[in-house]
Amino acid sequence: MIYQGFFTQDSFDLEKLESFKKEFAKLKPKDIKENYYSKHFGNKFFSQNDSKIIGYVRDRLDCLSKQKAINEKEFFILLSSLFYSVDRVANTVGHYDAYRKNVILKDRFSYELISPLKLEKSIEIYKEDSNVLAANLAKQKRQIDIAFIDPPYNSRQYSRFYHLLENLALNKKPELYGVALKPKPTNLSKYCNVAARETFKDLIESLAKICRVLVVTYNNTYGANARSNARLSDRDIMDILESRGKTQIFEYDFKPFTSGKGKLVNHKERIFICLTQS
Repeated sequence: MIYQGFFTQDSFDLEKLESFKKEFAKLKPKDIKENYYSKHFGNKFFSQNDSKIIGYVRDRLDCLSKQKAINEKEFFILLSSLFYSVDRVANTVGHYDAYRKNVILKDRFSYELISPLKLEKSIEIYKEDSNVLAANLAKQKRQIDIAFIDPPYNSRQYSRFYHLLENLALNKKPELYGVALKPKPTNLSKYCNVAARETFKDLIESLAKICRVLVVTYNNTYGANARSNARLSDRDIMDILESRGKTQIFEYDFKPFTSGKGKLVNHKERIFICLTQS
């Protein structure tokens, strides 16, 4: 939805979007009824008042869309703006796996519009399993200059890290569980389990048929705990890429994200670049 908001070149009315921004800026928490977001996330991920406004705005966007008061592009711009506005005030450490405890939450929410990009070319956006997409593009014999591949590194599922934003995106309001208030698991990636190597190999085999350059980013977390350790070894990545073309690896020092309970030494982000034989 964020990609749709920024990149699709469909028409939109900026004055209309600005009017909604002004409407949301005038919202008073005392005038808003408790909603799904305030009941579940108030005084946890956000202040109680902020969560009421967030919930109201999210439901208002669906209402505007159903009434056709906004077109699809305008809906995506307004929704993407909500994501960024929410993330700026969230009581987290960068993702939504948990919220910070023993913190006095202040009302800080401010709805700000994103600035969609004006591009000379049209953009195609897909939302599906990358391996399935790559295989379909290969069947179509699409010619691609560069494929940038940034798979999950470890067993921690990304959909669980960003469950609140995903919840806000779909607004299906599922039942939530646990301290972090997560829905039942969805969109689980094979790159996070024992199937990582074969899944990565399958993706590369498809892309190598139609791409001139493959760029893969991956870190070197092998000395952390079991959940944080990288699923693919350097040898796995190099063997798979080198079978498809000349491959080089570039390393950069990179500050790791940790919960503060452990320390990773010599942590690096690696970039593998493969010039395929396609």
